[in-house]
Parts: sequence; C-alpha cells; structure tokens
Amino acid sequence: MLLRRLQAASGHFAATGCSLCQGNTLTVEINGHEVNSGTAPAGVRGKICLRNQKSRVEFRNLRIKTDESVLPQDRSLFDHVSLEGWTVGYSGYAKDRTPHRWMAKLGRIVCSGEDQDYLITSESFRNYVLEVEWRFPASGPRTPNGSGVVIHCSGTNFEDNPQGYEINLPAVSRAQQLASRDKGIVNQTGGVITYGVLAKNRFAAAIGARSGNRLLKGLDVPPLKPDGSPEFNRLKIIAIEDTIQVWVNDMVVNDVWNLDTTAGRIALRSQGTAVEFGRVVIRELTGKTKTEMQQQVR
Repeated sequence: MLLRRLQAASGHFAATGCSLCQGNTLTVEINGHEVNSGTAPAGVRGKICLRNQKSRVEFRNLRIKTDESVLPQDRSLFDHVSLEGWTVGYSGYAKDRTPHRWMAKLGRIVCSGEDQDYLITSESFRNYVLEVEWRFPASGPRTPNGSGVVIHCSGTNFEDNPQGYEINLPAVSRAQQLASRDKGIVNQTGGVITYGVLAKNRFAAAIGARSGNRLLKGLDVPPLKPDGSPEFNRLKIIAIEDTIQVWVNDMVVNDVWNLDTTAGRIALRSQGTAVEFGRVVIRELTGKTKTEMQQQVR
C-alpha cells in the first residue's frame, strides 16, 4: 500500500492511496474514495515515481506497506516439549554413541555435554532465515570449541565432523576471543568452519579439508552474554542461494559467498560442552530471485 498526500489548489493536502494486491488488482483512492481500478501484469516489479507536469507540487507522508499475509511466515523447529523432528548424530570423535545427552527440558533443548555429538533435523532446507538462541550454563563440562550450528548439512561426517558449514559458537568469553585474535589464534563466535564444502569471504577461501584452510574468520567479535546468564545469545543465519550472512546479538559478524552446497539439514552441535538452546525458528524464503528473497528478510 502506497500512501501519499498531494498539494491541492486550496493549500490543503489530499490523501491518496494506491494498492496493488496479490491478485494483481490495482486500486486508486483519493480522500477515502475509490476513483479508479484495474489489473496489472502478474509478477511486475519496479520503481515508484512522483511526477511534476510544469506545476508546483508538494508531497509528504510517503509510506509503503507490504501485505504481511503474503510474506513467508516463521516456523519453529522445536515444539519446546520434545525432540520430534530431530535425531542425534555422532562425530568421528564420539566415544559414547548413545543419545541420552540431548533432551527437551523446561522449554529448552538441553545437551549435557561430555562427548562429541549433534542434534540434526529430519528435514532439509534451502533459502531461509534461521534464528537460534543459545547459552552456556554456569556449570557442566566445557571445552573451548563449545558448540555450533551446522547448515546445509548432509547428515554424514567428513574427516570426523558433520559435513556442511558450521557457524562457530565457542565457549570462550569475548575478552578471551579478542586476546586470542591479537595473538593470531582464531576461535571466534560467528566464524564459519567448512567441512567437506567450499566457500570464501573477504579474508580467505576455504577448501573444507584438513589439508588446507577450513576457517572463514568473522568481521569482528560480537558482544556476548556472560556464561551462566539467564539470557540467551541470539544467532541469525541468512542463507540465500550461494551466500550466508551471520548475525550475533544484532551485529553482522560474517558474510560468506561462493558456497558449493546450498541446501541440507540443520544440526546443533556440542563439542564436549554443556549447552542450551531456546528458540529455533526458520523462515523459508519463497522469492524467485536472490533480490526477491533478500526483500523477504526482516
């Protein structure tokens, strides 16, 4: 819905509305009265132009509103009472291949840590926005590698790790991450680790194997909640075609492109660390082009 006000000869503003509905019906209203209607070709997009035909004109209150009913809707991948839709997988480092460490508890996904395993969706996904809440409890097993979210995951291991793109969630404070970065050691929240897949960012190209670089470090170290905090950290992953953008606590921390794998399952990983997840919500994007899908991100 485009709303504008046109300068009338009397000096007052006229309220004009133009709406283009999903069914391609175009309606024009002036001061609350419909004055014209018609149809527009399906799928047409374009710019909005304010025209002057040799007359002085003023515009104000230009607003555009998208019909929310036609936008992709959020869907929770966790029902907060069970692990329905998920199964447990094990990395090559796992010593105990029993699923007892993962459970639904008090509306959260809880992993007690102690070994190398992951919770993986039964479904596969392509082109989406994924939002995940995570936190590390004050007590429980802890390793620096902590946790991670693996996307475009095949459900199998590559060189002992779940194949796909892991967004790194280390169990290391922001201060420790900054100090390590200054020493050239990169274990950073929002870094992307490639296992058996290819990608690049502004710093490097990753070949996904131990024989070469696997890590795409982030743009910066984001602010993080202290360990043991009742508040969750917030991770947002925007996966569109051959790109990934990573946000942590409302800060962009990585932009990755040239992915050679653009669909797959989603895994929540524990690397010997107790971790809890709150919201796990996906919005599958329906645009026909990359630009249309980017416009559905909100």
